[in-house]
Parts: sequence; C-alpha cells; structure tokens
Amino acid sequence: MIESMANYPLRIRDSQSNPPPDVVGRMRLLLGIIVLTLGLGAPGSAWAHADLLAMIDGVTKRIEADPKNAALHFLRGELYRAHADWKPAESDYDRAAQLDPKLAEVELARGKLLFESGRNSEAQANWTSIWRSNPMTWMD
Repeated sequence: MIESMANYPLRIRDSQSNPPPDVVGRMRLLLGIIVLTLGLGAPGSAWAHADLLAMIDGVTKRIEADPKNAALHFLRGELYRAHADWKPAESDYDRAAQLDPKLAEVELARGKLLFESGRNSEAQANWTSIWRSNPMTWMD
C-alpha cells in the first residue's frame, strides 16, 4: 500500500497534458504580479536599490531575447514602479498594452503608478475608466 501511494503523484503528473504556452505565460505573469504585490508593492519596500536594479537588468535581458513578450514588459514596468522610476515604468506599461491589449493588469498597475507618483487625479480617472469598462471585474 505504501509503495503504491508513493507513486500516486507521479501517475497523476504523467497522465496530465502540458498546458498551452499561452496559459503558462499567463501563469508566470500572475506569479510575477503576486511576487510584486507582496514584496515590491510600493516605493520604499524591503527590496534594496541594488536588488531592484539587478532584477530590472535580468528582465531586460529576457526582453532582449523575447521582445514581443507583453508579460516581460509588464514585469519590468512593475520593477521600475517599485524603484520609483516612473517614466520607464510607464513606457513598459505602454509597450505591454500594445503587445497584449487584453492584459487588464496593465491599467491597474498604471493607476498605482499614477497614485504613487502623486498624480492622484489621473489615477482616479484611470481607475474610474477601468471600472466603467468592466464593472463586474470589481465584484469578484
């Protein structure tokens, strides 16, 4: 019995097919968002200046290898936002939105950037626009 139980997770894993690349990319993006929300949510977070710059450099290298990956541009934008580099963050959000217009997280992050950079009225307009375009998003 114990021997058969030890192989149980392996059989489940073997019987499942790999998810499509689009799903894998979205899962990675979601993981990145979770990491950023918990650890890099605002300027002055626990991440050291050098750590953020190293992460930005790493994502930049990945973008060079895959320049049409919206998730990578979004992730680098979030890192720039956490570092309070507003213009590069906004540029990366723009590029991510251009590459994947359905990536709703971009506009939410843009609103956070506007708020954190002191552009409160623009942030409010941004979030109002998001809510008006899809009010059900906020009810989940």
